[in-house]
Amino acid sequence: MSNLTSLLRGENNLPSRRSMDSLLQTNEISSQYGLTLTQQDVVKLVQIRNEALRGYGRLEFGAGVLNRLALAFCDSPYVSSDTYADILAELTELFYQTKSESLERMPDDLVIDRMKEAFNGACEGSLKSLAIVMDTIAYNIRVYGTETAPEAEETEHTHDCGHDHGPDESDEESEFSFGEGEEDGNWRTVRF
Repeated sequence: MSNLTSLLRGENNLPSRRSMDSLLQTNEISSQYGLTLTQQDVVKLVQIRNEALRGYGRLEFGAGVLNRLALAFCDSPYVSSDTYADILAELTELFYQTKSESLERMPDDLVIDRMKEAFNGACEGSLKSLAIVMDTIAYNIRVYGTETAPEAEETEHTHDCGHDHGPDESDEESEFSFGEGEEDGNWRTVRF
C-alpha cells in the first residue's frame, strides 16, 4: 500500500523516467522539422505534466500524453525551435484542463485533434485563442453533449404540407424559464 501512496504522491521516479524517455524519442521525428527537446526541456515538461495531473486530480498510466502532443504539433507552421518546449508546456496544461472541463467525455486523441486543428487553423498559432476555442468545446460538451452548440431553433415551423403554422407551443414549455442567462464571450453565467 505504501508503494501506491508513494506513486500517487509522485515519489516513485519510474513513471517519470518512462515519460522522459518516451518524450526524448519523439526527437527522432520532430528533428525532421527542426525541433528537438533537450534533457532539460523534457524534465521541465514532465514536471509541468505532473503538476497538472495533481492540480486536476488525475492519474495517468503508460507513456501519457506528452509524447502524443509533441508528435501532433511538431509539424505545425506556428512552432519554432525557440518556442517548441514552451508551446508543449502550454498545450499540456490546456489538454488536462479540457479533459476536466469536458467531464472526461472527450477521448484523449479527440482532444489532441481538436487542439491541433484549431491551433493550425483559426487560431493561427495563438495559444490564447486556442484556450478560448477549447473552453468553448468543453462547455458545449458539458452542457449540450456535443462539440458545438445547437443552432437556435426557428420560432415558426413548417412541415411537408408547405404551410406555415406559426410558433410551436411545445417550444414555449421547453424554454429555459427558471433562470436568466448571460454570456460575455469568456464566461457563461446563469442567474436563478
